[in-house]
Amino acid sequence: MMLECRNLSVRYPNGFLALDNFSFSLAKEELVILSGPTGCGKSTLALRLLNIIPQNIPAEVSGEILLDGKETSGLGIHELSKRIQLLLQNPEAMLFSPSVEENVQFGPENLCLEPAEISRRVKDAIQRVSLEEKKLNGPDELSGGEEQRAAIASLLAMAPDILILDEPLTNLDAQGKRDLIEIITALKNAGKSIVVIEHRPAELLEIADRVVCIGGSHSPLERGARSVAGVSNPSHTPAVRISNLSFTYESGFQALRNINFEISRGDFVALTGPNGSGKTTLALCLAGLLSGVSGQIQREGEIGYVFQRPEVQLFCGSVREELAFGLKNRRISKKEIAERVQKIAQKTGFELLLDRHPHTLSRGQMKRLAIASLLILEPDVLILDEPTVGQDEANLAGLMNYLAELNAGGKTILMITHDVELAGDYARSFLKMEKGEIVKYDSLITV
Repeated sequence: MMLECRNLSVRYPNGFLALDNFSFSLAKEELVILSGPTGCGKSTLALRLLNIIPQNIPAEVSGEILLDGKETSGLGIHELSKRIQLLLQNPEAMLFSPSVEENVQFGPENLCLEPAEISRRVKDAIQRVSLEEKKLNGPDELSGGEEQRAAIASLLAMAPDILILDEPLTNLDAQGKRDLIEIITALKNAGKSIVVIEHRPAELLEIADRVVCIGGSHSPLERGARSVAGVSNPSHTPAVRISNLSFTYESGFQALRNINFEISRGDFVALTGPNGSGKTTLALCLAGLLSGVSGQIQREGEIGYVFQRPEVQLFCGSVREELAFGLKNRRISKKEIAERVQKIAQKTGFELLLDRHPHTLSRGQMKRLAIASLLILEPDVLILDEPTVGQDEANLAGLMNYLAELNAGGKTILMITHDVELAGDYARSFLKMEKGEIVKYDSLITV
């Protein structure tokens, strides 16, 4: 075996046992899908394989990791990175240079390669992920999906033998997923050994050699099947009305062009479109989080927004404190706060995790916590940017059915998603964006 793990266990300083006696192997030119419920230890395993745990992230570890039959415990991260490259669940953490091109060339430069070889690798990696037109852009000028591709290009430029991809299809539109699957297939055919961590691996099954599941109990949210929204009776009074909305970033990039539409009270709207089309920028404008907006935005009632990256919204010392934070600012009684925290914890699967630090959660759990922290405040309009990211099927069904319940009770929801199937199950109205414009607007609401 090229890579073999024997009886791996990882316990974090807070006592949480993330991996318990797990064994795993990867052969040369093999593609293995690593699956399992949210929080079962998949990302912990990826970090352990590169010795990031325990060398950079403290934890009590046991078991063996063998690379080509040799124990890796004595190897530093720098040495292992020559053979193994990891795509983090949060690609933004891998983008630290002023431009995509400089970020991709950073790794090869640290290998002290010849300039001509560095140039060749950078050009090839950027072409593989179709970012030629964005190679001079900074990370803050990329969409979430473009960030994902830029991070993958940085890995490819290192020419590793083994690739570990943690949720690589996250934030990619349908075409982006197809392109990335083609890239992964080509890498496998070129002799790479690949581990793909995915909650919902159906799109990768055709190219996988094996699927390995890490055990873990399902969340109490599992309800069997998704329920179709359609109970509520939206009014024709607008919750949000947008007129002639345009927005240009300081770099000169025009992200939004003359947007006009309205969202009715009680509607459930899915906002779709390819990466970089302006979806997140539009959501930020609607939430009042960007200055320099041209045009008019009329809002009726309180608007709540969940960012695409949940970690930027989580800053308290425990899940319980995170859920209670907004309510404390509203001077609600301690008794009512405790009751509402317990209720939302039960609804969103955090009943047994209330004392965990938010940043020890998986990214899928962090996403769900950010959503729960918003839902507990009961805003009139919910804007959710990619709420399905990192969710296994059980938690996804529970979360979406809870949103459907809220919508049935009169809440207005705008959900940004690349999951067209999911949108069809829950949304009533559909907005599609391309190149900063609304190109399609369909509504199932009858007059």
